[in-house]
This record gives sequence, structure tokens and C-alpha cells, in this order.
Amino acid sequence: VDRNMKMEMNMRNMNLKMSMNKKKKKKVKLKGGGAIKKKKKSSVKINQEGNSDATMGDGMASPPKLLKTPMSGTVFTHGNIFKIEALRDVRIVGLRIKAFSKSPVTVSVYTHKGLYSAGRIDQNDWRRVLHTKQFLPHRSKYPNPLPRFEKPLVIRAMTIQSFYVYSSGNIMMCTYGVSESSVIARNTDMRVFGGLLTSKSRFNSKPAKDYAWNGVIQYRTVGRVVGMGRPPRRMSTSHKPTWRMRPTRRPRTGAPTLGATTSTTSETTPLTTSRVSESTSSYSTSTTTT
Repeated sequence: VDRNMKMEMNMRNMNLKMSMNKKKKKKVKLKGGGAIKKKKKSSVKINQEGNSDATMGDGMASPPKLLKTPMSGTVFTHGNIFKIEALRDVRIVGLRIKAFSKSPVTVSVYTHKGLYSAGRIDQNDWRRVLHTKQFLPHRSKYPNPLPRFEKPLVIRAMTIQSFYVYSSGNIMMCTYGVSESSVIARNTDMRVFGGLLTSKSRFNSKPAKDYAWNGVIQYRTVGRVVGMGRPPRRMSTSHKPTWRMRPTRRPRTGAPTLGATTSTTSETTPLTTSRVSESTSSYSTSTTTT
């Protein structure tokens, strides 16, 4: 009995030591008594332009779509006016501009429903959707992202929306020699046209023609593409169909059709004549015998 008791005690001690060793391997202790924690990998991806997806979004999990214009501009300006034609319902969430400055500037974005006026810029025709201070575009090679709009701008399909990007400094870059009617960027969702160049005075000034804006439009699609047709309609399996197949009715036997009446009359007439002839012949034979 004593031997069995001693063996059980030894087995328990061995199990306790094994469990303690496993716990010690999981934690690596330092001199101060702390434990090393593994660094978590960040889920934010960096794109080729150096901008993270977190700065591109509008509060949603997936990043918005991008439409990039040519970045070959070398002319510096205070502002640009351009128009967008939506081919389907889209929601504009922000812009990126090609600019460079060594000191912070103030940037504002205005919008106008429909086509802008090529004459003097009237403040009453434009509505501000973004106003940011202390904006520092430190990269001239890639477009610099502006903060997202205060409220996403919805553009309906087959409509035109005008934009006016203005900065307090002569920092934005644009391309000269592009007419207002020429398309500088397009995809299946929208088209971007050339525009105008504005001076230091924000409003009440006449802009210069044939200047194309350099930047990127951040947007999300809403609805279906115009001209692609409606998707096929699916029938619900929960409800039974209202129509039913009805069998064709057979004609009644007691009521013959029009064709049957004519045939019966044609068939019955010779029968009556034959019967009359038979009766007359029998009558004549009877008279001769008498």
C-alpha cells in the first residue's frame, strides 16, 4: 500500500512539473519581470502613390474608386474649373490635386449643378463642399489627397456637375492647350472635361480658357450603368403563380356542330328516297296480283 501511495504522489508531481514548464515556455521573461509582446501587423495598405487606404475612404470599409487625369501639367495656378459628366449615378467623396508648396495653404472646393459660365465667376452660382486650412502639398510627383467632403456629392446619371478648386497660394498645377470640350479622363462611370484657369481673386474675375485640371476623383457608384439594360427579373419561389393551364373543352355529343348537321342531312335524304321507292314497288306488285 505504501508503495502504491508513493507511486501516485510521484506521478502527480511529474504532471505538475510538466504543466509548469509549458507555461514558462509561452512567456519569455525579461530582467525587469515583463513579457515580450508581439507587434500586430497593420491592416492598412500603402498604395504606389504613398497614400494609405484609410485616408482615401469616406467612413466605409472598402476604399472608393479612382479616376485619374493626366499629370503632365507644368503651369502653376490658384484655381481650376472643370466639369464632370456622369454615365451612371455616382457619389463623389473627395479629390486629390497635383500641387507643391513649402508652406501651408488654404484650399476650398466649390460645386455647381450643370454647366458653369465661361464669363465672370459669380459667388452665388457656387456652393462650397470643402474648406481646409494648413494644407501642405509636399509631393509634386504624386497627387496630394484633400480631406473628404463634408457631405458626399451625388451626381445622377447623364447629368453634368461643375467643380471649382481654389487655393490661397499659386501651388496647383494644370495643363495648357486643352479645350473645354475635350475629354481628359473617362471610364464606364463618368467623363472629365478640360476647363478654365482662375487668378488670385477667387470671384468676380474672368477665367482663362484651355486649361486642364490635374488630379484624381474619388467616388463610389450608385445604381446601374445607363444604356446597359435592366437586369433580368427573378421570380420568387415563395408564392405560387397566379395563372393556370386550362384544358381545351371537347364538344358535346348531343349538340353536333355545323359541319356535322350538313353531313347528316346529306346522308339522311337518300335513305328516305330509297324507302319511298321500296314502298311504291311493293304497292305495285300487290296490285298486279290482285
